Amino acid sequence: MRHRRDLIAYRIDQLAERQPGKPRVLSVACGHFREGRMSVAVQTGHLEEVVALDADPESLTEVAASSPAVVTPCEMSVRGLLSKNTDLGSFDFIYSAGLYDYLEDRLATALTARLFAMLRPGGKLLFCNFLPDTPDIGYMETFMGWELIYRNLGEIVKLTADCDPSAMAATHRYQDGFGSVGYVEVVKAAE
Repeated sequence: MRHRRDLIAYRIDQLAERQPGKPRVLSVACGHFREGRMSVAVQTGHLEEVVALDADPESLTEVAASSPAVVTPCEMSVRGLLSKNTDLGSFDFIYSAGLYDYLEDRLATALTARLFAMLRPGGKLLFCNFLPDTPDIGYMETFMGWELIYRNLGEIVKLTADCDPSAMAATHRYQDGFGSVGYVEVVKAAE
């Protein structure tokens, strides 16, 4: 999980360095937004805004107390995000680090399409899922009470099935060096 946090912080910093102007970022199911503490771009305000979205008000209280002004906590569920009445605007980078492991395929596919549609041209969507060969599944389930939905890389990629294929410039998939977490990154075509 520390690797996942560090990877996302690096991606945010990379975006802020490479993109002209200040990019806008959305963190879906942000939890305590620990990657924000690791990101130089977040800490120094080199972003237009980071919308830290979560359904848990206690997590958002922690985000508000420990984050710089560039971070906007937003209380919202996945169902709220999928609502046609919800408009958070568009983003250069959208990611979800700890949510997909709990979502059934149909809901995860709908969420992926919604998040992809919220990207600005050239924007990136990154989401991840624990892999079925995660070495510590027994410990995670028995001692930590984590009952997750595990997916292999091919199954994670399939969650992009409802994204507009004509708007997809590239799809990258990879896993961490521990064989625990699989990542899918979808790049929206530039106009």
